[in-house]
Amino acid sequence: MSDKSTGFKVAPKDVEGMGGLLDEQADHFTDLATYARTTCGDTNGMTNLMSLLAGKAEELAGWCAWKLRTCQARMEVTVASLQKAGKLYEKNDAQSKEELLYLFGQPLGGVNYPELTHNDAAFVRGRSYHADDEWEKPAQPSGADPGLQKLIDDRRYGLVSQCEDIWALNHPDQTLVQKLIVPITGDYSRLYWFFEAYRDIGNSTYSVAENLRRGTLRIGSQWDGPAAANFEYHMFEWHQGTGGLADLFEMCSLTFNWIYEQVMKLVNKILDGAQDLIDRYFPRVREILDRNPGSYDTINCAPRTSSGVAIVPDGVMSDDDMKLFMKRMHEAAQFVEKVRKGIDEVRSAYEEAVRRIGQIWTALGAASKDPVGYIGDTIYQKGQNRAIGFERAGGKFDPNKWNPAAGVWRATLLPS
Repeated sequence: MSDKSTGFKVAPKDVEGMGGLLDEQADHFTDLATYARTTCGDTNGMTNLMSLLAGKAEELAGWCAWKLRTCQARMEVTVASLQKAGKLYEKNDAQSKEELLYLFGQPLGGVNYPELTHNDAAFVRGRSYHADDEWEKPAQPSGADPGLQKLIDDRRYGLVSQCEDIWALNHPDQTLVQKLIVPITGDYSRLYWFFEAYRDIGNSTYSVAENLRRGTLRIGSQWDGPAAANFEYHMFEWHQGTGGLADLFEMCSLTFNWIYEQVMKLVNKILDGAQDLIDRYFPRVREILDRNPGSYDTINCAPRTSSGVAIVPDGVMSDDDMKLFMKRMHEAAQFVEKVRKGIDEVRSAYEEAVRRIGQIWTALGAASKDPVGYIGDTIYQKGQNRAIGFERAGGKFDPNKWNPAAGVWRATLLPS
């Protein structure tokens, strides 16, 4: 097909090949949307303190699934427009040329996108750009078990068997398990699951962006004229926008990896403290009770003041032992409170993870206010240089090669 007035010259098979490639990317968006909804949205086991993050995780997965479904629907529109372009070029009349000018829209005002021309054909051939689909579905996360559940169960048993009866003498209204163990109970493998899920969906989405770039560079070097320029910029929006969406997924993966590592440290610290209660603090109290037979039952059954303090009768134990008993009970209570503060730290960590996820949308909102300014930065230069896989190395995201926080704004370029 050719149009002398526009310099258009492209083989029908290339247009068909590009349309087929775009059709395949639409299918990939559908698969990715399903993965986001089911795998990234699986919050099973996120109980107690983990529930602070569960709502945001579900919201995030829902947004990602919606965005990917939108991409699939919009890609089908692009495919239809490309097919229509081929038919309009075949007609080659004035009305067809007019329609071609507006078929793919035009670059944003202030954007000067350098169109590929026939002069770039050798450049493209030298890099073996093609319209072949190269893609793998994201893997199912392993959800590696960090082993915390066994440790939590061990501490629960130890507190119940070694400490709770003594703790109840001064604190009958809340057990140590309720205070220290219940809040941190949950499926911690889910945090690693999210890290892997967003890493893998991001990697598969980068692959879609690379497919779009390869196909665009192949057909772009064969297609000249205003309609070709508009199509190539439209594809620039697609492949850079898709890359930005992959950046968003990678940032989510990094956030879940961060919260996983933080929570592992904090929960292990709490469990270490619980073990100290089991091994050190409460055995020292029990030692005093054991050498004063009947003292536990007397203190446990003693009447209490309105504030809950036991009124212990005289003669339960010697004055020295009573002082030592009270001192060690106070030390144990102080240490319990110290351990409990670790739970506040876990809560703060989850809240920080929620905030970090929210910041991703803040970055997108800022970019949407001035997209032209963002396009003019170094990421746009990547587009000018015709780079294909600049976010990855060896088919995997490379943090030493690409900063997703610097590229996530590109998601605002996606056709909508």
